[in-house]
This record gives sequence, C-alpha cells and structure tokens, in this order.
Amino acid sequence: MPRLKTFQAHLGFFDTVVAAPSQKAALEAWGSRQNLFRDGTAKQASDPDAIAAATAHPGVVLKRLAGSKDPFVTQPPLPKSTRPKALSGKAVMLHAAKNRHGQERQLQKPRPVTTPPKRPPDRSKLDAAERALAQLHAMRKTMRAEFERRENSLRAEQHKHEQEVQARQQELERELASERKRFLNAVKTRS
Repeated sequence: MPRLKTFQAHLGFFDTVVAAPSQKAALEAWGSRQNLFRDGTAKQASDPDAIAAATAHPGVVLKRLAGSKDPFVTQPPLPKSTRPKALSGKAVMLHAAKNRHGQERQLQKPRPVTTPPKRPPDRSKLDAAERALAQLHAMRKTMRAEFERRENSLRAEQHKHEQEVQARQQELERELASERKRFLNAVKTRS
C-alpha cells in the first residue's frame, strides 16, 4: 500500500483534510480542476489532530467550520447566521425611543408616512404630435379640394376650347369646300 500524506485546504466555509498518496489524488478527492497547491489554498498538513483524523479515513475529505477547533468530520453543520433577529415594529419604536444614556423617553406616535401624489405623465409632446397630424390631414383635404376645383375648371376650359376648335374646323372645311369648287369651275372654264 502506498504511503499516505495528509493535505489540508480551506474551501468555502470549511477547513478540509484528506489523506492521499499524492497532491494529484488529494485534488481529485476535493473535486478540484485547478492546482490548489500552486496558489497556496492547499498544503501538506502539519496539525497532529488533522493528520490523525485524515489517516483514520484515507481518501475521504473531512471538514470542519473554518477557523474552529471542532474535530474533522464528513458532514459538519453549516455555519449559523450572525445576523440579529428582526425587531417587531413596537420593538423598533422602543429601541428608537431610548436616548444615548439608555433611558427611555416619552414615545410619540409615529407620523404616518405619506407619499407625495404621483404626477400624471407629461402629455405635451403626445398632444403636439396629434395636433400636427390633424393639421396635416386638414391641409391634405384642403389641397385635394383645391386640385379637384382646378381640375374641374381645366376640364370645362378644355371642353369649351374643343367646341370652339370644332366649330372653327367646320367653318374652315366649308370654306375649303367652297374654294375648291370655285377653283375647279375656273379650271373647267379655261379649258
């Protein structure tokens, strides 16, 4: 059987020890992918109690709360919270009612906390955008009406012009027919 060495490391809330044949075997027992020995997190153990506990359970990671003198075990209890218990509302008022010297002073009823009324959101930019769009629609409607009026006026002018041209064309065609007839009669009489 290979000779075992005892290694220790501080991991999270716990100080840990493991008896293993090599640093590599210790890292595998801790489940570490990085070399904890390189950065000083792990080292060979020198505490006789840690060595005795680890050699009694070779290859098993033993733990105790960091900084404590408790014995190393496989499942130590989790650390207890050092946070003070929450005080009730009355206890907070009593605690606040004591002055620097620890004497209680007469309690005053706490003032109700009032929040200022919430202001409604600013609509000025939205109203301005709505007005601008409404103005654009009104201008478009006015322009369409103006174009339609001008189009009707141009159609009426075109119709009038077509009638005048047609009347003048008929008049010129009659005059041409009359002049042609006169010319043909003059040619016949000379021959």
